[in-house]
Amino acid sequence: MIQYVDGFAGPGAYSGGEEGSPIIALNAALQHRMRIHPTTELRFLFIEQKEDRAAHLEALVNALTLPPTSGPRS
Repeated sequence: MIQYVDGFAGPGAYSGGEEGSPIIALNAALQHRMRIHPTTELRFLFIEQKEDRAAHLEALVNALTLPPTSGPRS
């Protein structure tokens, strides 16, 4: 299992268009998934206290094409 935890996730993207760490981490996993053994479970946990920032991040994550998951996405 590979687990990524971001304790101060932020909105996922900033006003200047820069991607935040959660989106960078997800894109890195997607770009390199052929190097990850197919049975390896990947878990991402994004923690953001501010509701507006968490909602923006959730919208960005939901817009990504991610492999099927057996757990919650938010």
